[in-house]
Amino acid sequence: MLVLDAVRPIPLDAIGPKHGYPGVVRYVSPNTNEHPLKRLTTSEVTGYRLAQVAVAVVWETGKDRAVTGGTTGGRRDGASAHGVLAGLGMPADMPCYFAVDIDTTGPLVAAYFRALGDVLPVERIGAYGGIKVLSWLFDQGLITYGWQTSAWSSGRWDKRAQAQQYSYDVPVGGVLCDVSRTMADDWGQWNPNGSNEDRGLIMQVDSFAPAALAQLQEAVLSAKVQGRPAAEQADAGLSLGWATRGAYYRSGYVANTAVEAIEAALDHQAVTLGNLATLPGGSTEQLGALAAAWRAGADAIDKMVGPAPDPTPAP
Repeated sequence: MLVLDAVRPIPLDAIGPKHGYPGVVRYVSPNTNEHPLKRLTTSEVTGYRLAQVAVAVVWETGKDRAVTGGTTGGRRDGASAHGVLAGLGMPADMPCYFAVDIDTTGPLVAAYFRALGDVLPVERIGAYGGIKVLSWLFDQGLITYGWQTSAWSSGRWDKRAQAQQYSYDVPVGGVLCDVSRTMADDWGQWNPNGSNEDRGLIMQVDSFAPAALAQLQEAVLSAKVQGRPAAEQADAGLSLGWATRGAYYRSGYVANTAVEAIEAALDHQAVTLGNLATLPGGSTEQLGALAAAWRAGADAIDKMVGPAPDPTPAP
């Protein structure tokens, strides 16, 4: 994914998935005389989300702030960033990048980033900078997110950085922007499908071709599950489909209410399969959740019917 960052709002008619820029990084630090539109606003956030643009944020009050600010500056900036994000209505776990916009080393920004950790959980702390700074901060466990610039990196990239800034002063909709490529599904963004309580990361998906999706369905339905109590297992495992059918047939001795519950469970599995078949793509988390739901359904059916007096032999 290509992501733009700029010191002023980027026109909505120039960004979004159809324009090749589905994400932006904007400043939450104060406006300046040089950049009076620097700070992200609530209306700007609303516009990006309506345009299906993911939003990440960065704090920078001075290029060398992380070096000169020290402990006091880190605590103050962390608290201020937290307040701005809350005022923008962003989720409580929204990360923020803190910029190190000069060529320096990790130990020189240590006090600042350790102080950020006094007011923010490390899961919300990211750093922007060159490879020397980011690699050191990652090694010390002081950041979770890294946005690496090609500047001061000598052509090297830290694989842990979730975003790589590589192109500069690119005009987009009349605004000069820098361009980054994301290297992970979670690069610290608030996805447009998210809410005030959820960053919407589950919808950050990779595309699956129809053939690959068909293979996935087959793999899920043929997965081996413990469809019967261990004492009844005559084979190494049962396919999900057979476990469901077997549980249904073995339910003849169960009251009608249990049979109705089993029918409802079967209907739920059919609906879930239908949902999977219509997905344009799916993340590992989504697909794993679907498989887990099917397995839980089979377990629930067996608990309802109990041990079968005459186990149905597998075909």
